[in-house]
Amino acid sequence: MSRSPHSSVSQRVESLLASATQSLKTGQPADAIEPLSDAALLQPSDAIIQHDLGLAYLEVGRISESIAALKQAVAIDPRFANAYFRLGMALEKQGDIGPAIAYDRATELLPSLTEAWFRAGDLVYTLGHLNEAIACFRQAAATGGKSSFGRLGKARALLIEDRNQEAELVLRKTLS
Repeated sequence: MSRSPHSSVSQRVESLLASATQSLKTGQPADAIEPLSDAALLQPSDAIIQHDLGLAYLEVGRISESIAALKQAVAIDPRFANAYFRLGMALEKQGDIGPAIAYDRATELLPSLTEAWFRAGDLVYTLGHLNEAIACFRQAAATGGKSSFGRLGKARALLIEDRNQEAELVLRKTLS
């Protein structure tokens, strides 16, 4: 009995993804790009493959390709919070103002995404929107608890509010 073409495509994609995963596990994102690209060509409507390809591109500094793949991921799945988050990171590296929109969408879809709240706070602080920055940093603190981004969010909010001694205590706990 012959196999269906769909079955062989699926097996080929699995093999490519296994290869990419191995490269990523060993800290070689550049080696993951080719198998991820091939998998994306075989399954162009798979948002996860597009996300992973965008992330691999981001890790090796190929920002425009990262942005293209991540935009494709969110076009395929408009509810993919992590793809919006990574898109924000890529846009930020490019020097684009788009990260604010991407971080906002990521936190809207996944309110517990602490690092997105922190990065959004950092971005709006840079733009001079102090109250928005405080709100984002507080949200990072609320969602992140004792994680690094949670504690740093709390410290950043306190610093903006000129509560330096409290911020120093939080930072000491974070660094110890």
